[in-house]
Amino acid sequence: MGIGQRSPTAGRAHEEARRAVAFDAALTLKLPRAGADGLSMSRSVLIATAAAVAVAAALPSAASAAPTEHQASGVCPLKVANVVGGTVVVGVNLSDARSSAARKATCPQVGRVVRRLAGEGAERPETVNGYACTPSITGGKVTWKCTYRGGKPRTTITLDFAYRYATG
Repeated sequence: MGIGQRSPTAGRAHEEARRAVAFDAALTLKLPRAGADGLSMSRSVLIATAAAVAVAAALPSAASAAPTEHQASGVCPLKVANVVGGTVVVGVNLSDARSSAARKATCPQVGRVVRRLAGEGAERPETVNGYACTPSITGGKVTWKCTYRGGKPRTTITLDFAYRYATG
């Protein structure tokens, strides 16, 4: 074999490695051609390193995607008496939408919790319809975080909302 020529085996291995590393059509790895200058070894090390990095980068994202697969979230706009503006928007987060507890995350159920807290003028921790609710009061604004744990499979539902009590 002459200087600057590749062996057929090296060319085939190089092509297979190139296909293995190509992440998608938009991203291609451009490498200098192999020659007698010893770049063959450094290129294969580079390709192996790039493949290892790609695999390692893909693993954490796949592992973190599994627990969030059945999560759900949404908002419930509610008409509520005794608050400024007459409406409250409630953020609802559900850790497992397949759970039997998902029925507790519907807007009518959430509305019962919010209306009871607002109707009582509550400003201290309270349990309403199974939700453990904790307020945070800043000025005239009451911010609530309510948590429900239960169901099969075990799940957590959180409600986040805030309002100001209407005066007189």
